[in-house]
Amino acid sequence: VGDQNTRRGSLKIWQEPRQGMRYAIGADPADSGVGGSRSAAIVVDARTLRHVATLAGFWEPYTFTRLLVELGKRYNNAVIAPERNNHGISVVEGLSYLWKYPNIYRTRTKVGNTVRLGWITNTETRHTMLDNLRAAIADESFFTQDEELVEELFTFEEDESGKARAASGARDDLPLATAIALMARSQYPVVRRAYVTAPLSR
Repeated sequence: VGDQNTRRGSLKIWQEPRQGMRYAIGADPADSGVGGSRSAAIVVDARTLRHVATLAGFWEPYTFTRLLVELGKRYNNAVIAPERNNHGISVVEGLSYLWKYPNIYRTRTKVGNTVRLGWITNTETRHTMLDNLRAAIADESFFTQDEELVEELFTFEEDESGKARAASGARDDLPLATAIALMARSQYPVVRRAYVTAPLSR
């Protein structure tokens, strides 16, 4: 559909929300200070796995949270899954307590079986979400028209310790947000089967 520039970032939309459709948003919050990383969010159609919008820019947590709320409401109150590590805690709390967003992804912990808001990234869940992303690309069930995301996927590699991350000088915020979005769609139990669409292409 087109680009919508915001202060210090942009919103790219390829497909406007459709009535009755469910959407999932994966968010990778980051430090917006000098030399800081970029915050990013990916919106996917929860049924087809089509990538419909990208929000990315250099914002402090408060502004990024507000933009996520606007994006989520625009896409039919999409489930939002912000990574709750580090700066993500502020985003999760903002979504829940300040903006009272009604549809935040919930994680159930193994220890204590408690429910936590947001996506928790640790060694185990990082492997799970990246394996799920690789599978969605390999079986062509994920479709994107975002050239920047594709470029970042091509530079996403394993380091000497076996941890997948961006190559030196490259970014990995869009692939990580995408991986979280694909995990977030599982919040909708009726869409767990795969729907094959067009292949990932440049």
